[in-house]
Amino acid sequence: MAAIGTDRAQHLIDAAHAAGITDGQLADIAGAVNGDPANIQHISGRAADAAERHIEDAVAATAARQAAIGEALRLARLGGHNPDTVAAKLAGMTTAAIDKLARDTAAYLRRKGIDTRPPAAHWTASAAQVDYIMSLLRSRSASGEGGGFFNGPTDRAAVARLTKADASAYITSLKGDY
Repeated sequence: MAAIGTDRAQHLIDAAHAAGITDGQLADIAGAVNGDPANIQHISGRAADAAERHIEDAVAATAARQAAIGEALRLARLGGHNPDTVAAKLAGMTTAAIDKLARDTAAYLRRKGIDTRPPAAHWTASAAQVDYIMSLLRSRSASGEGGGFFNGPTDRAAVARLTKADASAYITSLKGDY
């Protein structure tokens, strides 16, 4: 089986660092020797697939946390709260707790007659759309097929930032339904 290779390894390393994964954690993921994350380029087969999935999951978790924090801060501003104070409180909370806080805050604000809907431009791709796009990208990568009419991102965090409409167009493109 072929190894990941230098270009893909660098992309994974960059994505991992952007998600807050340290070199030591990356070395553990890759099973690398001497704590060198660049050794990820030499792993192959199931280990490579597992490392890629682990990194993609970490990147997705970071994107979900950032989205939850962003939503909580947006709602805090709508409610007249100081975003800096709220951000300090959010830092020690889990993503699930932040999501719950945002839902509870939105419900409270709606009861007060405040429109909590985000601007349409901020409606991001659903989790199902992101999962489907990632699956289609893996299939196309394995088969060697190209991309279609939509030139989109290939890492989970960037795909998660697509709007719902762009995600739909990307799916149509990747499926070849055009």
